[in-house]
Amino acid sequence: MRSRIHGTEERVPRGPQPTLTARERFILNALWSGMDSNQIAEQLGLSVETVKTVRQRLRQKYQVSNVAQLMRAALTHGDLDV
Repeated sequence: MRSRIHGTEERVPRGPQPTLTARERFILNALWSGMDSNQIAEQLGLSVETVKTVRQRLRQKYQVSNVAQLMRAALTHGDLDV
C-alpha cells in the first residue's frame, strides 16, 4: 500500500564523517540499545549531566536536533554496532 503522505520524509545531512571519542561511541551504542541517560551514567560511573553533555555534543557533531535523528544519522554514517 502506498503512503498517502508524499514529500515528508526527513533527510539526514550526509556531511563529513564525524570523529567520535570512545566515550561518545559507547554512549551512541548505549542509546541505540535503548538505555537512558541515567542507566548510561550508572554503567560508566559518570554523572547524568556528563552523559547529557555528551549526547548534546553528538547531536552537534551529526547536525541533528533529537535522538531519533541522531540514530538515523549514525546508522547512515555506519557508526553504530548493529
